[in-house]
Amino acid sequence: MGKIDSVFRNFCTKFKSVKQEDDVEAEKEMSGEIVRKKLIFKGEVQFVGFRFQSKYIADMLGLTGYVENLPDGDVLMEVQGQAEVIQEMIICLHQKKPIRIDSVEEEDMPVKKKEKGFRYMW
Repeated sequence: MGKIDSVFRNFCTKFKSVKQEDDVEAEKEMSGEIVRKKLIFKGEVQFVGFRFQSKYIADMLGLTGYVENLPDGDVLMEVQGQAEVIQEMIICLHQKKPIRIDSVEEEDMPVKKKEKGFRYMW
């Protein structure tokens, strides 16, 4: 990992809480197991650069998946990588202005083993 990547990761995790919700999730994070999450972001998440920032952060953190606007004003993201790194991405997005995330719905999805890269959908 390059120096810029390291600085970026440190910035994004500056305010990160290390409290674990349950032992199973903690084991996944420690083992480095790849997971896939379907996330629906609610709040001020359209027309504020959310998809662009999502792609940038995902690329910096080595995550795969996609992000797209939904007709109801929410944003849908499917993201794949280590659970801990996905949480870092969510924390980073919470810190980006003028993005305002009021809530995130999360659902586990099957891993797509051959997926490469992160893209935004139009």
